[in-house]
Amino acid sequence: RRIISKIYFKMKDYKLAIQYANEYLKLNPLDNSVTYLISLAYKNLRQFKNAKEISEVLLLRDPSNSIYR
Repeated sequence: RRIISKIYFKMKDYKLAIQYANEYLKLNPLDNSVTYLISLAYKNLRQFKNAKEISEVLLLRDPSNSIYR
């Protein structure tokens, strides 16, 4: 599901990318790269509140990573 979510993201089908990424995260909840993909997908859907919430989770997990800011 991780790969499928990335494929949908590259195809700019952000809703399906989020769906598959969330399914993947149920089994691998600490995968920051997939969590970050969800944040970017929300941003591209102009759902900035959701994108910000996901980014804040990432910053709590890894405060030194400037990519999540």
